[in-house]
Amino acid sequence: MKHPPRPRSTRRRAREGEPEARRPAGATPESHSGAGAPSSSKRQRPRRPSRAQDEAPSKELSRLQPRSEAASAESGGTLTRPADILRRPIGAADASQVMGPAQDSPAASIEERRSERRSALLRLRLGRLVALVTTVGLVVAAIWAVWCSPLLEVQEAQVRVTGIDEEVLPRSQVLQALGQAVGTPLPRVDLASAEAAVEKLTPVKDATLTRRWPAGIDVVLTARVAVANEREGESWRHIDQDGVVLKVDGAPSAGQPVLVLPADKGRAASTAALLEVSAALDPALRGRVTEFATDGRTVTLTLDGAQVVRWGSPGDTALKAKVLAVLVKERPSKVYDVSSPAHPVTA
Repeated sequence: MKHPPRPRSTRRRAREGEPEARRPAGATPESHSGAGAPSSSKRQRPRRPSRAQDEAPSKELSRLQPRSEAASAESGGTLTRPADILRRPIGAADASQVMGPAQDSPAASIEERRSERRSALLRLRLGRLVALVTTVGLVVAAIWAVWCSPLLEVQEAQVRVTGIDEEVLPRSQVLQALGQAVGTPLPRVDLASAEAAVEKLTPVKDATLTRRWPAGIDVVLTARVAVANEREGESWRHIDQDGVVLKVDGAPSAGQPVLVLPADKGRAASTAALLEVSAALDPALRGRVTEFATDGRTVTLTLDGAQVVRWGSPGDTALKAKVLAVLVKERPSKVYDVSSPAHPVTA
């Protein structure tokens, strides 16, 4: 049996994806067009939008239709009508299908992208080079400021000397000993060499130099102290524990021993040995000693009664001092020999 053609409105709805109007139960296609069927004017049809409402989207869709079809043809996919897409929320892919590629924005070429990349790399490298040059310049400037800047030069007024009275050691002699340290930038001052130069001054036993920023030096001195007398013709030398002559005048210092030292380089050791013997004696006996003498090997003492004590070598000092005290008290003699304290001899 040949079916009659569907109404035009039905074909349109099928093409646009709308469902057909539901047929009444038991109805056949023939019942819609055959005899006894109600007329087409009385048939229930779905409500269509007004013509005014339909014209605006139709115009827009007619404008977008070529782009959508061209995009679908290029991709090889199935053509989708814009009307079907616009019936649901549009994603990025659907928007590109409906709108098509932008005609006023041509695609960037690979050469343009490479050129942009080269420009970006050039700017990056240039920035790094500028930063490196700036850093190096700052470092060089800092080094120059520390090592060569006149702002850090040591001035005489910035040298502070303590530890020794001005009468014993004038400040001018200390500045002269510092030499080139005065006028040199403080970081470049060789403190060790400056200390050695100051310690060569006779009254100075020890010197300690420290930097005082930004351009000063603190000089702390330890003075030598006279502990003994040494005869020199009609004069008297005042010497310290190292045998260094501190001053010369016409009288010995009271309460200090009189030493006779060798003229060679062993003055320091000889002075130390004689001072050790003097310290080991009983105070009463020490007061009777008029002279402590040594030739660098043996020690000899002279008492106030022209008595002579042959001390021998500097060893066994404490034992020899005890033996001598007993001999002087119990066996007065002109000569006392305690060089061998276990077997003393008197004469």
